[in-house]
Amino acid sequence: EISGEAAILRASFPPRARAVLLYPPKRIPLILPNCRDATSQPIRRSCISKLEKYMSKPIAVGEANFHAEVIASAVPVLVDFWATWCGPCKAIAPELEALAAETDGKLKIVKVDVDENNDLAAQYGIRSIPTLLLFKNGAHVDTHIGLASKEDLLNFAKPHMS
Repeated sequence: EISGEAAILRASFPPRARAVLLYPPKRIPLILPNCRDATSQPIRRSCISKLEKYMSKPIAVGEANFHAEVIASAVPVLVDFWATWCGPCKAIAPELEALAAETDGKLKIVKVDVDENNDLAAQYGIRSIPTLLLFKNGAHVDTHIGLASKEDLLNFAKPHMS
């Protein structure tokens, strides 16, 4: 049974994940998709690249997994409330992807489609999009509304990153 920080990290990975890896330096079990159980072996390079790929891209989140991905996250989370028909939302998407790659696991970026997750948008008072909410230790700590550059987004998130 995994508990504590390891359980939080496990919850942040997709349910299709099958393998537990011990990630140095703390040797915390991490769940990675399509990697064989490597708990007693060194982490395979292919699994490391899967971990880096997973952490360096925004993740689609809905009402079903919002708690696991955002509230229970061990790292700060930037939540992008967006919609497919929203022009500024499409314009900020590459900036968020660049930010995810640059922050490299220090900040998780997730996307919530407001058309598919009305209750979640209402719960957080989303009235215009794109709206970015920053969560740290499960609590909403800051909000940004509208289009922004990668540099502006980094300045917005940096004070909350460890």
